[in-house]
Amino acid sequence: MDELIDCLSIADSSVEIKISSSVSTSANTISITEGELLDETMDVKNHIRNSKIDATITNSANAFYSATMTITGGELIDEIIDTNEITNSKIEIKLTTSGCASYIGNNAGHTFTLTNGELIDEIIDCSNNISDNNPISITVENSANLITQNSSNHVPVLNITNSQLLDELVDCPNINNNSITVEISSSGNIALANSILNSSNMNLIERIIDTENTTK
Repeated sequence: MDELIDCLSIADSSVEIKISSSVSTSANTISITEGELLDETMDVKNHIRNSKIDATITNSANAFYSATMTITGGELIDEIIDTNEITNSKIEIKLTTSGCASYIGNNAGHTFTLTNGELIDEIIDCSNNISDNNPISITVENSANLITQNSSNHVPVLNITNSQLLDELVDCPNINNNSITVEISSSGNIALANSILNSSNMNLIERIIDTENTTK
């Protein structure tokens, strides 16, 4: 699913987005290269101003595999909001049981490989400023989990390199005069179940807030 909203700017508006039980996949072998199941939900080129944004994603963009799954340079869920500036706006984002990779079945062997990617990319990616009284609330529940199990005759192998299960929740160089609330529960986990984990430069959860300058 590509961008639900693709526009230059949002001003003096109320936007409500609900995605439920959508864009999930189930297959013997899954391979994602430089792609996503759910692309940027909101791609706003310039700014979000004086607006209310409410985005809820439930039981969506999950991947179920029974042999092998590979993600290279991609994600299950890309940014929820991708914009340049957020000013004087109220933003509420909630992800529940979404962006998970789960092994199903009882095959003799199964492997999961994640390279230069994430299960869930940045929730809010703002390239310039978040400023002037923006109450922002982000809730992530039971999401960005990697779930596997061992069969009677094979130990699963997980290979994770230069990757995260859950990337930054807020990525913005300048955050000024805002209230940001983040709640994460039962997310960014690996259920190993006697698996072999090969990892290099891996983070289960990347920085909660990635910024260079913060005031007030």
